[in-house]
Amino acid sequence: MAPQALSHMEGDVVELTCEVSKATAQHTHLSVGWYLLQGAGEQPAKEILTLSKDFILKPGPSYEQRFLEGDVQLNKVGNTTYKLVIRGVKPSEQGQLYCEAAEWIEDPDKTWKDISCHQTQRTWLAVLSRGTELSVDLTATEPSLSEGDTLQLSCVLEAPKSSNFKVLWLLNGMEVARVDPHGVLTWEEEYEERARLGQLQAVKPSNTVYVFTISEVGLEDKGTYQCSVSEMKTPGGLQSIQTVVSSGIQVDVKPAG
Repeated sequence: MAPQALSHMEGDVVELTCEVSKATAQHTHLSVGWYLLQGAGEQPAKEILTLSKDFILKPGPSYEQRFLEGDVQLNKVGNTTYKLVIRGVKPSEQGQLYCEAAEWIEDPDKTWKDISCHQTQRTWLAVLSRGTELSVDLTATEPSLSEGDTLQLSCVLEAPKSSNFKVLWLLNGMEVARVDPHGVLTWEEEYEERARLGQLQAVKPSNTVYVFTISEVGLEDKGTYQCSVSEMKTPGGLQSIQTVVSSGIQVDVKPAG
């Protein structure tokens, strides 16, 4: 399976193939399995579907029902190709997919031993939610300011349904502050003192509106501002479904007087 990246809409059919051949002329059996790796790889890969050396198909724990319903299949095509089919793919299945094959030989004592095991390169699978594409619009009350003026930026989200959003405020690509899905605000260390003095504010008037305010701008506040919005799978989780970064607004600050 050549390295690739796939993008599908929720509900689509995903098909991936894996080429498997024996490494020896001896009488051996093959096992072939498909796995899903999510996050940064800190969690074990999820088993999707495996064909054992005894020719038994076994779904992973989270795929049992869909296997019974025929929505997850592993088909042999020809002599060496094994095709995984996932019908009705879900956003929660976004991640890296790979195939692992092992060759087994039976010892004289009737026990089986794997004599080789190989993994394919991983395929990135992105799954977009239907009707829940996220868009972000950033506006400023006045992008051209003098020292001591007030800068107010509004980040407005368009999403058809209420979701769990994490919002980052960025200046020149660097994080200034973040608001988690629970509404908890965290400032980067260099901005904490100004926030404590009330010069900086980041508020969430609603689930789709986020406002960032600098009450007394300084020359260090000029630059390009953006908001980055991630739709999170769960309010306290680390896994995002999609992330959208707004276009940048260039803010200019002139010296007072």
